Amino acid sequence: MPLRSLASISIDGCGNAALTYTQSSSVRFPEMRYTGRLAAEALDTMQTPVIAKDSAFFFDDFTSSGGRERWGDYSATFIDPSDQSFWIAHEYARIAASGGGNNGRWGTWIANFSFDCALVDITLTTDGSVAFGAQALSVTIDSTAGGINDVQTVQVVTGPADIDVRTTLWSDVDVDTWSLGSTTGTDQVVWEFSTDGTSWTTFTTADLLFPAAQGLTNGQQLNLFFRLTMPADITSSKAHSVTVTIVATTP
Repeated sequence: MPLRSLASISIDGCGNAALTYTQSSSVRFPEMRYTGRLAAEALDTMQTPVIAKDSAFFFDDFTSSGGRERWGDYSATFIDPSDQSFWIAHEYARIAASGGGNNGRWGTWIANFSFDCALVDITLTTDGSVAFGAQALSVTIDSTAGGINDVQTVQVVTGPADIDVRTTLWSDVDVDTWSLGSTTGTDQVVWEFSTDGTSWTTFTTADLLFPAAQGLTNGQQLNLFFRLTMPADITSSKAHSVTVTIVATTP
């Protein structure tokens, strides 16, 4: 029965997990192994392990006058931020001990592998701010050319990318909020976004991702327009603001 021990684990930016560990048995010298699971693969499963480095001898210093030797102090799994590959390190028995001892001299082995995680990158080519100004109750105003003419444009730097957006509640400086709804009411707004200025999606819930576009490739741009319908009545006449977050993920 093989013994697996002293593991370390890490996850790349795509949600893929990698794990390195020691495996040994009564008939095998200690082996540095690694395995992993892609984000799309079933939970509670791991891929077929790979032997990164096997030992040239056994490591058993339990009879040493110095006490039991430690093992696995250098087990590590780290992400390389430049390419999302995994750097792994672990211990192995490098050579037999000199003088006829019963333990191997240890070494540290470092290896690198990748699950081909390609992170997405987007940039906002506009100013990131839309000012609707002072508006009367129940008025609808948007950021299209027929409104305040303030489109916000997202460009994909590294794709492909799926784009989603989410919003906070509308807040004033005293943290009073306007709620979101499909109709207006007291302190309730209709808050929407569009990618063409014609078809609108309503933000019905704060902090929930709403899809905007899928599969945009490098260099492609996405225009975002916003439309606000003011409350039918208010309990606070202070200036209100909202934050919209644009999220890019791999398809």
